[in-house]
Amino acid sequence: MNDRILKRLVDHYLLNYENSDQLIIGINQRTNQGKIRSKYFRLFHLLQAWKNLNWIVNEDKLSLYDALTPFFNSITDDKLYEMWIFYKTVSLFEPMSQNEKNVNVFVNDENGFSIEYHKKKVLGWILEKNGGIKDEVRRYPDIVVRRDGTNVAIIDAKCIRYSEKGEGEDKQEPGPEGYIVNQMIIYLDYGSKCDLGIVLFADDKTREDVILKQGDLRKILFLNCYPYHESSSLAFEKIQKYLTFG
Repeated sequence: MNDRILKRLVDHYLLNYENSDQLIIGINQRTNQGKIRSKYFRLFHLLQAWKNLNWIVNEDKLSLYDALTPFFNSITDDKLYEMWIFYKTVSLFEPMSQNEKNVNVFVNDENGFSIEYHKKKVLGWILEKNGGIKDEVRRYPDIVVRRDGTNVAIIDAKCIRYSEKGEGEDKQEPGPEGYIVNQMIIYLDYGSKCDLGIVLFADDKTREDVILKQGDLRKILFLNCYPYHESSSLAFEKIQKYLTFG
């Protein structure tokens, strides 16, 4: 209050406005007109924060349980399985810390591993329609694992049982469902390329691993990984081995 300009400002608005909303509106108007020095902006931010705090303190609040229950009830089995796979993958490379700028990314600064949930992948294709409106074609792999900034694996979680069938007139040897194979090939080949794909199925049956290969270096693994079952332990042991030793 020792600053004469600030005192004049406060006196004027407190005398002419009945509540903080009117005060804030008036201050914003004068700020937009360039009538208030920038050194007072932090004070105005405090006023806005105080208003928000007052609302929070006096607002009727739900308990944490009541607030979270509708959210958890809204999660589908597919999404829940996907999230479980993500956090199990993160746990393979502890200690991990959540990135401050992107909460979907967990990083281990010691070994260079980073794991990202639903990373945007640009495919290099452009959609044009409605008189030339353009939009890039994007896909969002469930999990992308990088080491020292390089993609080392893309993981896709499928909340279904593993199944096979032959395709085409040549009676190709039965293999994983074609749409699942095609999806993973798109993830691996377009945009930032990657040599390892891993598809996990919520299936507790015991079976031999199925591997789709391109040359000696590129491969897609199809593993059963049923939550809290022996199959999941085996699957994550293999994932850790592939990601750590190749």
